[in-house]
This record gives sequence, structure tokens and C-alpha cells, in this order.
Amino acid sequence: YTANKAGEPVLTVNEGSRAHRTWQTAGWGVFAFFVVATPYLLDSFRVQQVNKSMYFAVAVLGVNLIIGYSGLISLGHGAFMGVGAFLSVILVEDYGFKLWQALFVIIPVAFVIGLIVGIPALRIKGLYLALVTFALSYAFPTLLKIEGIDKRTGGDLGRNISLDKQVQPGRLKGILGLNSLDAPAQEQIYKYWLLVLMTGISFLLVRNIIKSRAGRAVIAIKENQIGAAVSGVPLTTYKVITFGISAVFASIGGWMYALLFSEANPNTFGPLLAISLLLALVLGGVYTLQGALVGSLLYVFLDDLRTRVT
Repeated sequence: YTANKAGEPVLTVNEGSRAHRTWQTAGWGVFAFFVVATPYLLDSFRVQQVNKSMYFAVAVLGVNLIIGYSGLISLGHGAFMGVGAFLSVILVEDYGFKLWQALFVIIPVAFVIGLIVGIPALRIKGLYLALVTFALSYAFPTLLKIEGIDKRTGGDLGRNISLDKQVQPGRLKGILGLNSLDAPAQEQIYKYWLLVLMTGISFLLVRNIIKSRAGRAVIAIKENQIGAAVSGVPLTTYKVITFGISAVFASIGGWMYALLFSEANPNTFGPLLAISLLLALVLGGVYTLQGALVGSLLYVFLDDLRTRVT
């Protein structure tokens, strides 16, 4: 509700009431309007910024699962993003995968890596855990440049990915209203809708995870580990699995990065990216789902403003 000058509520809405559902429907309607209108009302540069915000938001979801909902501190998710991006490039360019098929490899690989990284979380807490995971982000670009590995990753220059035939709207031109646009604009708007689809699926999955019994157990561990243990929650299992799931969403963000920019560069997925993900989470609000998207939008647009001013 809002309050008048006397401090009395002007409008009161009870949760679960018809009025509450009406306001929720109206809010979702406004949001849907902006999602649909964005690629057609904004110029190409702004659409590109929104696209960047979406892959950033999915990665921030992974960070939020660890920091916001589990109460652990991790600065290693930039490396998990790099896993998703580089696996996308390698699978498409070297093994002939379609980009969407690469997800079936990226997801289990990222989950296993997340489990391995999550093991130290069983004994290390607070600042020490942050330092260990930050070391992972710091070392990741160097690992990609090691002789032998660089044949797959491209070393310092990274690798490009050819998606010309995979990101063409085809029969969807008419449905998406692209017939009157040139080829670059068609590709950009088509990528926008692919990113919207992946972002929507990711947010829905995280929401269902949080609302599930396992999600409530993870939150209980954050609130009171002793109480959760007494209630029968296996602390070790849930902590490690949460790390694995968070790594999956960060790697999906890396996959979306490869889709958007058609490349993967080791220097992109270093410690600066890990700090940027944390900053976006703080800007949007820790322990909130919508905060991942809001914080990512704020970070991307403010970062552009910073570069213009300097």
C-alpha cells in the first residue's frame, strides 16, 4: 500500500485476494509488453545491451543460489561461465554439434565441476571460501593458455564460432515481424528472442528449485545449520549439490554469451567477471529472483555510462 500525509494507507491489498491477483496480472502484463516491444522500439546498440543483460542475469542466478540462498560466498562463477562458452565453441567447431545440442554436454560437465569445487565448501567458510573460489577465477584464463590445451581454446586470442546457419529466423521471419529488416537486424532480434527463451526457462527452473523441498532445505541451512541438521537435513549433500546446480546456470550464461558474440576469449572469463557478477547481484538485491535481472540491467547500462564518461 501507499500512505497519505496522515500516514494512513490509501490502498490495502491482501495477499491472495482478487485485488492482489489483479495487480499481479497487471504487473506481468506491463512486463510482457516491454519484453515484446524492446527489440522493435530500441536501436541496435540498446538491444545488444539488453541481450548482454540476459546472459549476465542467468549467470547471476547461479551466484544468487550460492550467496543469496545458501549463505556461502563464491567468486568462481566467472570460470563456470567460461566452461560453458568454451565447450560451446569446441563442440560446435570441432565436433559438429548444433549449438543447442552442446547444452546436453555443458550441463552435466558444469555440474560435475561444480560438485568438485563445492567439496571445499564443506570445511571452508566465509572469507576463506571466497578466496579459494576467487583463485579459480584467477587461474582459469591461464589454464586455457597452457600448451596443448590452447589447441582447443585458441590460447590468448580465443576462438570464434560460426553460427551463420544456426541463428537465422527462417520461417519465423513473418511471425517475428522481420521481413522489412536487413539481415544483421534480423539476426540480432532473433538472438534476442532465443536469449529471452533461455532466460525465461532458467528463471522458471530456479524458482521451482527454490520452492521445492530441497530448496527450502538449502534456505534452512543458511538460516540455522544446527537446526537444519537436527531436522534431518543432510548438510554435506545439499551444500555440494547447490554448488553443482549454481555452476550449471553460470555455464548456461556462458553458452548464451557464445550465442550472442559468436566467440570465447580466455581474458573475458577472469576475476573481473567474477566481481562483476557479484556487483550485479548486489545492485539487484541478494536473495531475490528478480534481483538477478534488475541488477544485470543496471550493471550493463551503468558500465556503458561509465565508459562514455571516462
